[in-house]
Parts: sequence; structure tokens; C-alpha cells
Amino acid sequence: MRLYHGTTTSNAKEILKSGRFHSNLHIIESILYEGERKKFEIPGSLGYGTYTFVDDPSMALRFINKFGMDSQVLQVDVDIENSDSILDFTNPDHRKQFRIFSQNSRNVQKGQ
Repeated sequence: MRLYHGTTTSNAKEILKSGRFHSNLHIIESILYEGERKKFEIPGSLGYGTYTFVDDPSMALRFINKFGMDSQVLQVDVDIENSDSILDFTNPDHRKQFRIFSQNSRNVQKGQ
């Protein structure tokens, strides 16, 4: 499957140099779950992560350009064993599934 990832030029260089994507998820987890909660800005509608777009580099470029940064689009070719594990937000059932998941996650965080 061919995917496209929009990112900053400096991030693109690091990704190409290391050969992998790097996530700051451990930093986010420590902010959320250790001590006082702190407010922080989460990029993208779905939070932190590696956003990719299937077969459409223009969507990846539009995504990164909304942050007003020097941008690049990387082509990522991956073999996916189980395509059922991919959320396709052009599919109404997948959008509904994500909304339910998202609402449940927010309720759990509020409870903690």
C-alpha cells in the first residue's frame, strides 16, 4: 500500500536518516498521567501520531500546510497484513466507530 506523510523539512530529514518514524507519545503520556494535568496543544484532529493518506500526496501536503511550517511529503510503501485494522474516514461506519471510541476515551480521562 502506498501512503503519504506530510511533515516539516527537518522531520523529513530525520525520518530519512533514521529510516523510521519517531513518536513523542511517551512525553504525552507523562503529561497526562503523572502529577497535575497540563494543557497542551495537540496537532491534528486525532491527536499525536503518524498521519498518512492513501494514494493522495496532496492530502498529506494540505494536512501539514495547515500548521504553516516548511513542509515536505514523504512516500511510504508498506505491506499491511490485515487491512481491516485501518480506519478509513471516508467510510461512514469507520467515522462512527471512531466517534464512539473517542467519546469513551474522553470519559475515561475525565474519570481519572
